[in-house]
Amino acid sequence: MRAALVGLALVLGGMSGPAAATRDPPPYRESLAAQVAGEAGALNAQGRHADARRLCRRFTRAFGPFPIVLYEEAYAWNLEGRLDEALELYSRAIELDPELVTARYDRAEILLMRGDLDAAEADLQVVARLRPDHWAVHLRLAEIAGRRGDVQALEAQLLDTIRSGMDWGVLVGDPAWERLAADDKAGPVLKRLLHVYGDPAIYDQLLHPPAE
Repeated sequence: MRAALVGLALVLGGMSGPAAATRDPPPYRESLAAQVAGEAGALNAQGRHADARRLCRRFTRAFGPFPIVLYEEAYAWNLEGRLDEALELYSRAIELDPELVTARYDRAEILLMRGDLDAAEADLQVVARLRPDHWAVHLRLAEIAGRRGDVQALEAQLLDTIRSGMDWGVLVGDPAWERLAADDKAGPVLKRLLHVYGDPAIYDQLLHPPAE
């Protein structure tokens, strides 16, 4: 890892900005962007978020913005709880690549956490179109439906999570689903589906979470 990072640092250090970058063939820049994103992803996985951001920023200064590099920089901020910074960079990445599902999903998570259901749903619908087989996007769309009191959409999305291989245990410990389990409209739907397709004990765990 250290040798690879030093090699990238030498490449980036030799560039002086976007003007220099335009002299390189686009395939080379794209290949290097993928390499930088991979290195930054590895740094993020190690908890070295500041190093990941520095690597991404040096690439962007040298070669201009690339969606996958901006995503890794945003993800580094996200992992540290710096959500405003993460949102800005996720949005920049999406402007460059509207179908970057990782950025769409992560931005939706933050928007959902902040209560912006319409904006979160718009991002998640893009992800659902591109990755209809992934249970996580259907689970978040189900959460939005439940928070709106739309029981038909809630049930439809939860059924999609089951078809996509979701383990009902992921709901345990999630405050959003604890609230929905206790909700007059969402609760009965969740209870019924857990009794038919899952484990009824999970519903009881959601209704009576352990005290912190």
